[in-house]
Amino acid sequence: MKKFDINSEYQVDVSDLAYLAGLTERRIQQLEVESIVTRLEHGKYDLVESIRAILEHTRQSSRGSVASEAERNERTKLTREKRLIAEMNREELAGNLVQVEIQRKNLFEVGREVKNNLETIPDRVAGVLAGETDKGKCYTILAAEIRAALENLIEKLHSTLVEDPRAHVTIETD
Repeated sequence: MKKFDINSEYQVDVSDLAYLAGLTERRIQQLEVESIVTRLEHGKYDLVESIRAILEHTRQSSRGSVASEAERNERTKLTREKRLIAEMNREELAGNLVQVEIQRKNLFEVGREVKNNLETIPDRVAGVLAGETDKGKCYTILAAEIRAALENLIEKLHSTLVEDPRAHVTIETD
C-alpha cells in the first residue's frame, strides 16, 4: 500500500487515480469530460484536488443535487400532475366526476327536448283554447301544459345529470 504526503503536490496518472478512487479509468475520463476532475499536463492529475472533487461529486449525486434546479422543478411538476390524474381517475371511478363531453351531449339533448315540448304547446292547446271564452280556463289549460313541459324537463335532468345533494329543484303547483 502506498502512503502519500497530502501536504505536498502529488500528481498521479489516470490508472493510479482510478485505483485510489475505486473507479475505472473510463469513469475518470468521463468525470474529466464533465469537468469534475481536471487533468494537468502530460496526462497527470492532482491527487488531492481530484479525490476531493470526486468525493464532492459523489456526495452531491447521493443527495440529488447534481440535477439542475430546472430538472428538479420539472420532476416535481410531473409528480404533481401524475397525482392529480390519479385523483381524477379515482373520482371518476367513484362516480363523482363526469367527462365534460358527455355532460355537454346530455345538456344539448335536454335543451332540444325542452324546446320541442315548448314549441308543441300551441299545437296541443290551440283547438281547446279556440272555443274557450273564459280567461281563467285558458290560463289553467296553458299553465297545465307549461307545468307538464317543465316536469318533463326535471325528469330528463334528473336522469342525465350528476346529482348534487346540495341543489334541489322543485316545481310549485297551484
